[in-house]
Amino acid sequence: MGTPSLTTTPQVTPSVVQATVAPPSAKALEALVDFESRILKYYKEKGKWPSTSSPKNFTDIGLNPDDWSKPVDGLYLSPNGSKVNLANKKGDNLQVIC
Repeated sequence: MGTPSLTTTPQVTPSVVQATVAPPSAKALEALVDFESRILKYYKEKGKWPSTSSPKNFTDIGLNPDDWSKPVDGLYLSPNGSKVNLANKKGDNLQVIC
């Protein structure tokens, strides 16, 4: 098949792809929405995005980084400028399909 370039689409054999889709928990979704609203509020007040570096990425938007050092229903959330990064807890196989 060769090395994919930016202009090619990787081909996947349908029989290889299996997915179990589960919606995020209410708790994780609530935290994500809160992070996003805090990020937008910061941008509106300061005219720039919050920091991308820890711990300022949390403190810029009024959060204590220690409060977010553990996963929320298996997901770690971390503000990163204009975005919120999501990561799975070690040992989980988290795959996000858009």
